[in-house]
Amino acid sequence: MNAFIEKLFGKDWGYNQGSPGSIGGKIKRIRELRGWTQKELGIKCGFSESTADVRIAQYEKGKKVPREKALKDISAALEVNEGVLFDANFASRQLMYHAFFDIEDFHGLHPTLINGKYYLEFDADTSYDYFLKMWSEMREKCMPNSIDSEEVMMAKSEEYDLWRFEYPSNIETEEADHFQKLVELHRQEEKVNIAYTDAFGTAELNKVNIAMENALAKVKVHYKDITLESEVIYLLQDILALGIKIETKPPITKENSELLHIFSFKAEDILSNEAFKPLYATLLCQFETMRNASIDVRQLITSNDKVFYISFYIASKQANYVGNIIRYWDELVFTSTSHVWMPKDEFEARVRDFQVNITGENDMVLTVV
Repeated sequence: MNAFIEKLFGKDWGYNQGSPGSIGGKIKRIRELRGWTQKELGIKCGFSESTADVRIAQYEKGKKVPREKALKDISAALEVNEGVLFDANFASRQLMYHAFFDIEDFHGLHPTLINGKYYLEFDADTSYDYFLKMWSEMREKCMPNSIDSEEVMMAKSEEYDLWRFEYPSNIETEEADHFQKLVELHRQEEKVNIAYTDAFGTAELNKVNIAMENALAKVKVHYKDITLESEVIYLLQDILALGIKIETKPPITKENSELLHIFSFKAEDILSNEAFKPLYATLLCQFETMRNASIDVRQLITSNDKVFYISFYIASKQANYVGNIIRYWDELVFTSTSHVWMPKDEFEARVRDFQVNITGENDMVLTVV
């Protein structure tokens, strides 16, 4: 790329000679990538036909700097964001060093030593990771190789430069198209899942209910109404300990409900795991207590990719408890299974912290009416 820039601009990159990073240098390069003459660009900017080429030539050579309106007109004509046309004359290493320092202050760029070599990296921020990923992929795509002809190398270099000048609007367009395709795919999947649930969901729910009859009858003999909503969460803790996965993503349903989705279990887990059945039966009893306390709890059968789920919706401000139990569960499991020795009282304190993290300070008292 350096050799290519030298070929285009020459090695004398003084400010007034239209260096690649100057406003004039960028105008010239983008204009050439578009395949336009100076006059054609000037006319596109709205300049008079008699002075169009002269004005563009003055800007490109650095004899004049476009004022705000002219800069907007030129950016629009070149089909690039206005932010592209700024002075970035970093031919001087001293200027380059201080540009890095500025990027450090604003965006967290900093040097790091890895295996004896220094690299530049950003502070943790996924948006920068995405930018670097896009940049790396395009650079790799346009990197010339030994079998490329001069014409191919020139075409790759122009594609790379044009991609950089158009960034990020080119990516935003690609993302928008990709997002639209995902939305349409989701809609199609939703239709398929709803149709599958309509056709087979009732039978699957009946199968689960029949399989639960004995376990539910046994639990009801000893069950006592819960008095705090957090007791549901402690039961979920026992369910997780069995290795049962709790799905927390909202399933696809036909209902446009204001109820807050809490969690789902795979129907197959209920049907096949005998140790899970008494816990699931207790959970059903707890939900009945909540209904008697005027909390709206609904059980639904849903499907995703022909897999059935028993899903629960609940009208409760405490719904974040379920998210909390998922969030802190791995931490508790690591604590209990790690090989680091821990006094019993410290471990018990960790368990208490776990419960506090789940329930928070505003547990809901259930009053059965």
